Amino acid sequence: MKPKRENKVKGKVPNGIVLVLGSSGTGKSTFINQASGSKLAVSDGLRSCTSKVEESNAFQLDGRLVTLVDTPGFDDTNMPNPDILQMIADYLVKLHKDKKPLSGIIYMHRISDVRIGGASNRSLKMLNALCGDAALANLMIVTTMWDNTPADVAETRFRELQSHGNIAPMIAKGAQLRKHSNTPTSAHSLLRWFLSKKAPVLQIQRELATGKNGILSTTAGVELEREMAASEEKFRRQLVDLAKEMGEAGASTDSTLAEELARTKREVTASIEQLQRDRERLLKGRAKELATVRKDVRKAERDLSRVQARSSNLKGPKRPSAIVVLFRKLLCMSTGDIKGSGVAPRKTLAPTGTSASTNVLSDKSANPGPSGRGKESKGKKAPKKK
Repeated sequence: MKPKRENKVKGKVPNGIVLVLGSSGTGKSTFINQASGSKLAVSDGLRSCTSKVEESNAFQLDGRLVTLVDTPGFDDTNMPNPDILQMIADYLVKLHKDKKPLSGIIYMHRISDVRIGGASNRSLKMLNALCGDAALANLMIVTTMWDNTPADVAETRFRELQSHGNIAPMIAKGAQLRKHSNTPTSAHSLLRWFLSKKAPVLQIQRELATGKNGILSTTAGVELEREMAASEEKFRRQLVDLAKEMGEAGASTDSTLAEELARTKREVTASIEQLQRDRERLLKGRAKELATVRKDVRKAERDLSRVQARSSNLKGPKRPSAIVVLFRKLLCMSTGDIKGSGVAPRKTLAPTGTSASTNVLSDKSANPGPSGRGKESKGKKAPKKK
């Protein structure tokens, strides 16, 4: 049975859209299928099968039409992180422009994981950068795979997550940490929490709303670049250590150890090369963003020149426009060239009550006018002091 359209729901309650994020293999697609009755492709392990942002079938929940949004996981096996971030950001910006409310975000985490590893930590940091502090009250961290983990072990890990360095600060700002028992009933119970929440605007939506900033200018983009640089440095240190171990293994007769070290070196080298390709893609994107900014600056300066030309034709004393000067300075600062405006900064007046302030105020009567004589000279001469 097809879900009712929004305008047929009693009270015309607006649609609820929930974004589902998480590392590959955490159960995002399975959760969405259970809740919505959709048939999204599901991975059979850690290898991802989600290659795009995909909406589920809309379904009714307590009189609301709800749509869940599946996403590729960061550290995806088939797609570099910069492409994943851009894909998610494009979807969120379109939602914002179309004035479609985002009810919140679900982040999936496997309770079966012995610990939160590097990939999960990177995903959590990216999650925080995407949301921003103001939207954390609409974030739910959902733990999965409870049926694959002994109950006592799972409960211990759940308590540890509450105090984890990347999760505890988000909980303190309103995020929820919940359990999913792998059933449609459990999925619907979790989703009901979002129905009473006010729709947030995510940090990345605000940062990209004007269309003037690129993905690299966002908090998430800066975090991604920082993580990539840190990962590359880590891999390079591993190469140095491997080289030492391979040197020692070469002197021994253990051929198996030498082969294992050589294989590890190839994998680490491949990881470094992939990171370098991803960073090159980011740098190309940054160059494109800067070119757009410079184009906007040139256009704005042409507009300002026309305004100044029109104002110069007006009658009356010609005074420099402080607004124009300040605006041109700001435009040049956006490209890193403060001197590029060609406009000298205006002198700062001293605070009222000082000699400089008194002199400026007295210039109105003491400075000569167009006739070359000041106002004081038109009347009687001031009496000489005895």
